[in-house]
Amino acid sequence: MPPKLPADKEGDRAMRWGKLNGIANLTMFIGIIAGVLGLAAAPTSAAARPASQAVIFWTNYGNGAIGRAWISGSHANANFITGAAGPVGVTVYGGYIYWGNAGYDSIGRAKLNGTDVDQHFISVQGTPHGVAIADGYIYWTERFGNAIGRAKLNGRQVNNNFIRGAAGPWNIVAGGGYIYWTNFGYSGGSGGTTIGRAKLNGTDVNQHFIRGAATPSGLAISSTYIYWGNFGADTIGRANINGSHVNEKFIRTAAPTGGVTLRGQWIYWANYWGGDSIGRAAISGKNVNNNFIRGLNGPTCVVTAALVDRDHARVQNALCHEGRHDRLGWLDGHRRLPGNARVGRGEGAGRRGIARRY
Repeated sequence: MPPKLPADKEGDRAMRWGKLNGIANLTMFIGIIAGVLGLAAAPTSAAARPASQAVIFWTNYGNGAIGRAWISGSHANANFITGAAGPVGVTVYGGYIYWGNAGYDSIGRAKLNGTDVDQHFISVQGTPHGVAIADGYIYWTERFGNAIGRAKLNGRQVNNNFIRGAAGPWNIVAGGGYIYWTNFGYSGGSGGTTIGRAKLNGTDVNQHFIRGAATPSGLAISSTYIYWGNFGADTIGRANINGSHVNEKFIRTAAPTGGVTLRGQWIYWANYWGGDSIGRAAISGKNVNNNFIRGLNGPTCVVTAALVDRDHARVQNALCHEGRHDRLGWLDGHRRLPGNARVGRGEGAGRRGIARRY
């Protein structure tokens, strides 16, 4: 038992405890009301992740899986979602993650905790690769159909030829009232050199918004710049958002570059064919680490999401780009990377002579 205090001290302590109990009761009342309104806070147990935790997702083309890790590169799980077929593009919106299933001719969807997986959420044509979401619509690239598709976010009103005339488009991003896509190479080929742009409603199409790329793949946009992966040159290119001041060798990567994404002062990318890693560098192009997360299986695209709180998580960089900020749900617990996948801090991943369809 605690030592007995003098009467005046006991009175002070009783008064303080009365105030604390009153605060506790008020807090409980507010919590009950918040629960009724669906605003209850997330659990604060040791198992709950920090409210500000950010994550990174990526697609593993080689084994048909979606991977996930904390933005620091830790708690990585290369098989967070399985059962996809040649997944390429990936984006996050409204509590769900979406990806392009090149092998199924479909767009897959699941909740952010990896449950309720639907590998055929939208059936499309032309081997879908990239996926982007804006203003209630989902857009995708049809690499073998040379087109950009569009549907309502609920999966209805599918239009596989929303924009025609692309050259084997690989990835797509949305922002600032526009969609942008990379022209990888006509009808599933390679050797493309341009980045296209159009308004969200499909007008003002420009298939040559940026020229001189080397088989462009992933895309990322900020308010001032556009970034892309040069699959044919192992580099990341950058230009002003209006398409001027093109620099095709802004960052040198370790392998053919897939998806590109931005978060804060960092840029991330997928080292695809022979690299099997996620790279990271400062947004200035310095401090390049080509093995930020390594031991993956044909990573093709990356996306980051910042969890602010249970009801106001912000998506940054939907489908390899810095784009819309939308409401997400919580991610589930810490899942670690199985097998030989590991968090890497070194650089210089070696190239292997592996022939893959991409």
